[in-house]
Amino acid sequence: MGKTILSGESEMNYKDAEDLLYKTKWKTKTCSQGKKCWCRMIIPINKIICDGSCSDGLYIAGSGELTKRAAEYIVKLHNLNIAEK
Repeated sequence: MGKTILSGESEMNYKDAEDLLYKTKWKTKTCSQGKKCWCRMIIPINKIICDGSCSDGLYIAGSGELTKRAAEYIVKLHNLNIAEK
Protein backbone atom coordinates (compact mmCIF):
# COMPACT_ATOMS: atom_id res chain seq x y z
CA MET A 1 0.00 0.00 0.00
CA GLY A 2 1.12 3.52 -0.72
CA LYS A 3 1.04 6.43 1.67
CA THR A 4 0.53 10.16 1.48
CA ILE A 5 2.19 12.96 3.37
CA LEU A 6 -1.11 14.84 3.59
CA SER A 7 -3.03 12.12 5.34
CA GLY A 8 -0.50 11.60 8.10
CA GLU A 9 1.03 8.54 6.46
CA SER A 10 -2.20 6.55 6.42
CA GLU A 11 -2.87 4.05 3.65
CA MET A 12 -5.01 5.26 0.77
CA ASN A 13 -6.72 3.61 -2.14
CA TYR A 14 -6.88 5.36 -5.53
CA LYS A 15 -10.34 6.88 -4.98
CA ASP A 16 -9.38 8.40 -1.61
CA ALA A 17 -6.17 9.77 -3.12
CA GLU A 18 -8.08 11.26 -6.05
CA ASP A 19 -10.62 12.86 -3.69
CA LEU A 20 -7.76 14.39 -1.71
CA LEU A 21 -6.20 15.67 -4.93
CA TYR A 22 -9.11 18.08 -5.46
CA LYS A 23 -9.04 19.32 -1.86
CA THR A 24 -5.36 20.27 -1.77
CA LYS A 25 -3.47 23.10 -3.41
CA TRP A 26 -1.59 22.55 -6.66
CA LYS A 27 1.58 23.99 -8.21
CA THR A 28 3.29 23.99 -11.56
CA LYS A 29 6.56 22.20 -12.14
CA THR A 30 9.00 22.20 -15.00
CA CYS A 31 9.54 19.05 -17.02
CA SER A 32 12.94 17.43 -17.50
CA GLN A 33 13.83 20.19 -20.00
CA GLY A 34 13.70 22.83 -17.27
CA LYS A 35 12.53 26.45 -17.34
CA LYS A 36 13.37 26.92 -21.03
CA CYS A 37 10.62 24.47 -22.02
CA TRP A 38 7.20 25.72 -23.16
CA CYS A 39 5.24 23.25 -21.04
CA ARG A 40 4.52 22.88 -17.33
CA MET A 41 3.30 19.98 -15.25
CA ILE A 42 0.60 20.41 -12.62
CA ILE A 43 1.11 18.50 -9.38
CA PRO A 44 -0.22 18.75 -5.83
CA ILE A 45 1.97 20.86 -3.53
CA ASN A 46 2.27 17.88 -1.16
CA LYS A 47 2.87 14.60 -2.97
CA ILE A 48 -0.09 12.21 -2.84
CA ILE A 49 0.77 8.53 -3.14
CA CYS A 50 -1.67 5.65 -3.23
CA ASP A 51 -1.69 1.96 -3.95
CA GLY A 52 -1.66 0.61 -7.47
CA SER A 53 -1.08 2.87 -10.45
CA CYS A 54 0.01 6.02 -8.60
CA SER A 55 2.98 4.67 -6.65
CA ASP A 56 5.05 7.65 -7.90
CA GLY A 57 2.36 10.13 -6.86
CA LEU A 58 -0.79 11.54 -8.43
CA TYR A 59 -0.51 14.45 -10.81
CA ILE A 60 -3.00 16.57 -12.72
CA ALA A 61 -1.16 17.20 -15.99
CA GLY A 62 2.09 15.66 -17.15
CA SER A 63 4.88 17.12 -19.23
CA GLY A 64 4.00 18.19 -22.76
CA GLU A 65 0.29 18.50 -22.00
CA LEU A 66 -0.12 22.20 -21.14
CA THR A 67 1.59 25.45 -21.96
CA LYS A 68 3.18 27.34 -19.08
CA ARG A 69 0.47 30.02 -19.28
CA ALA A 70 -2.43 27.56 -19.30
CA ALA A 71 -0.97 25.51 -16.43
CA GLU A 72 -0.44 28.60 -14.27
CA TYR A 73 -3.99 29.76 -15.01
CA ILE A 74 -5.52 26.40 -14.05
CA VAL A 75 -3.48 26.25 -10.82
CA LYS A 76 -4.49 29.79 -9.87
CA LEU A 77 -8.20 29.07 -10.42
CA HIS A 78 -8.06 25.79 -8.52
CA ASN A 79 -6.17 27.23 -5.54
CA LEU A 80 -8.51 30.23 -5.33
CA ASN A 81 -11.53 27.92 -5.50
CA ILE A 82 -10.42 25.70 -2.61
CA ALA A 83 -9.31 28.70 -0.55
CA GLU A 84 -12.86 30.12 -0.68
CA LYS A 85 -14.42 26.99 0.80
